[in-house]
Parts: sequence; C-alpha cells; structure tokens
Amino acid sequence: MPVLKYVVPALIILLILGGIVFFLSRENNQKSEDIASRATNTQQGSIVEPSAYVPVKGLQESYYPLVGSAGGKVSLTSVLNQTLVNIVMEEENAKTYSAFVYSGTCGDIGEKTYTLTRVINGSSETTLDKDMKEFMAKPQAIALSDTSSLPIKIVSCANIN
Repeated sequence: MPVLKYVVPALIILLILGGIVFFLSRENNQKSEDIASRATNTQQGSIVEPSAYVPVKGLQESYYPLVGSAGGKVSLTSVLNQTLVNIVMEEENAKTYSAFVYSGTCGDIGEKTYTLTRVINGSSETTLDKDMKEFMAKPQAIALSDTSSLPIKIVSCANIN
C-alpha cells in the first residue's frame, strides 16, 4: 500500500523526536525548576511577572516557569507545524486545574485564545494546530485556574513570547 510507505517513516520520526524531547526535558528539568522557584512570590495566590525562561537549543523547544501558588513549568515544542504544550506541576498532586492561553501577559491578562487540556495529577499535554513561530509571534500567557471553589481564580501563570 502506498500510504504505508509514508506513514511508517513518519511514525518512526515521531518516536525518535519524542525520545529526544524526553531526554532534553530531563536534562533541563533542574534549570527550569530553579528559575520557577526563584520567580515565585511567597504570598499564596499572588502572581508575579516571570522574568526569564530557559530555551533549549536543537529542537524548537522552550521552557517557561509557572509562577504563583501552584508552581511548575510549561514547555512548548514544535512538531510537524504544530505546537505541543506540556504543563508539569512541581508536585504531582490530586488537584485539577483548568488551563488556557490568553492574549497579553500574566500582569495584563487579555482574552482566552486557546483552551488546553485540564491539568490532572500534575500534568497536561495539548497539541495546538498552529506553527510554533506563529504561536509565539505575540505576547501570550498560559494560566491555570482553580475551579474547585468560587470565585474562580488564576493560581499560576507563565508568560509566553
């Protein structure tokens, strides 16, 4: 079948890229956590502007600290003209958070532009049908919201740009 001739190599390439991303994310995990811990304000529930991120060379991948009462990191990876958004919390916990991409920055949140997969047991993975360069062309923020009580409030945020 002519279709299999293209599908099998594409799957192999995706598996190889996944292994590389996994290896690089483990290697840079400590750097991202250090930046996130330095940027976190000690007052629970308050958001401060993240001032730094750790870009990873080689693959088109970047890490951004989640700042707020629920710390962690966001990684963006370019995969086949799409953007893979991974969210990993500092501690795997039972809390579930809603995750969204907003226009603007953490200090000046705008409109919701994308809904991400909910963060469950400390992680979330969403593939956006948008090239990473286009996705990062203007300031955006990824924010996590605690929906377990009212009023709903943003508990962590990462500036993306």
